[in-house]
Amino acid sequence: MNTQPLSQAPVGEQAAARSLDQRLAAHPPLRQRVEAILDIVERDIQDGGTADEAELRVRDQTRALAQEVLQCWAGGAATQATQHALAHEPHAIRHAKKKSAGTRPSG
Repeated sequence: MNTQPLSQAPVGEQAAARSLDQRLAAHPPLRQRVEAILDIVERDIQDGGTADEAELRVRDQTRALAQEVLQCWAGGAATQATQHALAHEPHAIRHAKKKSAGTRPSG
């Protein structure tokens, strides 16, 4: 697990060259979740809500954001693994039902 503070975390050159808005545009579910968190913050400040109320709402949105981050990562990782496998084994079968019914009984 990466324990570096966000301000010290290494950033790739490509990511550094793009703005946060551009990066979020590539991931619409993450953008929507971040906007929902910002809406909560702005609404609670405007309405004078308590810190406890804001914490509960933000915590729920943060959990949902974490789930969406993992889903985006998993989708990208699966795509990358498929591309890597096909590059190294061009004749690999992507999707096929296993034809074996199991091992034959001995005896």
